[in-house]
Amino acid sequence: MRQYLVKMRPLEPYTFGKEQGFKFKNVKIEQTTYFIKSNDIPEQTTVLGMLRYFLLKGKGILKKDFCYTDAEKKAMD
Repeated sequence: MRQYLVKMRPLEPYTFGKEQGFKFKNVKIEQTTYFIKSNDIPEQTTVLGMLRYFLLKGKGILKKDFCYTDAEKKAMD
């Protein structure tokens, strides 16, 4: 199995959110005070999604509106 090292440099402030990040049940957001805790590293799905985005963008098949034909979806797979 191959191993890859992915280095990321943030361009803006960021957080690696958690699945249980933002949940409000029957509470008005304006009246809520809360803190958000970030993970130390990104989730695996975040890294894979980022890599997929840049690979598709590099091949020139990424659209800004994300509306694709069936043929384009097959090419992306």
